[in-house]
Amino acid sequence: IARDGQLFLQDKPVDKETLKKELRRVILDTGDGVLVLKADKFVPYGIVVDIMDAVKGAGFRKVIAPTIMEEESVK
Repeated sequence: IARDGQLFLQDKPVDKETLKKELRRVILDTGDGVLVLKADKFVPYGIVVDIMDAVKGAGFRKVIAPTIMEEESVK
C-alpha cells in the first residue's frame, strides 16, 4: 500500500474493487496461502486493516507484515 493509498499486487497497480478477485487468482496460480503485506508507514491503520480483511476473505491463511529496523548509526 503506497503512501497515497494506491494498492499493488505483485508490483502491479490494482484497485480496491478488484482486489479480492486478483488475490484469488494469485492463490490459484501459486497454490500459496501466504501473503506479504507491505504498507507505507503513513498509511492510516484502518486502511491496512481493511486490506488485511480482504486478503483473509480471499482465502489467504497467513498475512505477514514485515518490519524494517532502522540501522543504528555508526559512531
